[in-house]
Amino acid sequence: MIFILFLSALIVFGSAISSNSFAGLLFTITTIALFYLMNLFENISKFNPISLIGENVSILQGETQLNEQYWAMSISLLATIFLFSAAISVMNKKKL
Repeated sequence: MIFILFLSALIVFGSAISSNSFAGLLFTITTIALFYLMNLFENISKFNPISLIGENVSILQGETQLNEQYWAMSISLLATIFLFSAAISVMNKKKL
C-alpha cells in the first residue's frame, strides 16, 4: 500500500512537470528504473522504496520481518508527501 501511494505520487509529479502525458510516463519509468538499479547495492537497498515490492512475499511468508523495511517505508512516505506537495505547487504556478 505504501509503495502504491509512492508510485501514485511519482506519476502525479511527473505529469505535473511535463507538458504532455508521455513525458510524465517517461519520467516515472526512468525513476523506477533508477530505483531498481540502486537496489543492486546492498547498503542502499534497505532505504530504497523498490525493496517494498521486492520483499512483499517474504514478509507474508514470515521470512522477513516488517520492521526490517522501516527505512524504506519511512523514505517512501516522506517522498510521497514531498512529491504530492511539489506537484500541487507546480500545478498552482501553471496556466491552464
